[in-house]
Amino acid sequence: MIRLCAAECGELAATFFAAAAERLRENDLPGYRCAMRCAAAAAKCARELAGLLGSEAALGQARD
Repeated sequence: MIRLCAAECGELAATFFAAAAERLRENDLPGYRCAMRCAAAAAKCARELAGLLGSEAALGQARD
């Protein structure tokens, strides 16, 4: 479940990065800043979830 959530956050971040690039091409700086903030938040979420996956794996190995 965590892996799926991390993947979805990564996809969301990529979508927001693409939206930011489009806003920049259109010279829509407020839209660009908004899309970049959203992309950064989604990327942070993906990183944190990936970290949880690593912690879970480490805990599982310690129990073995």
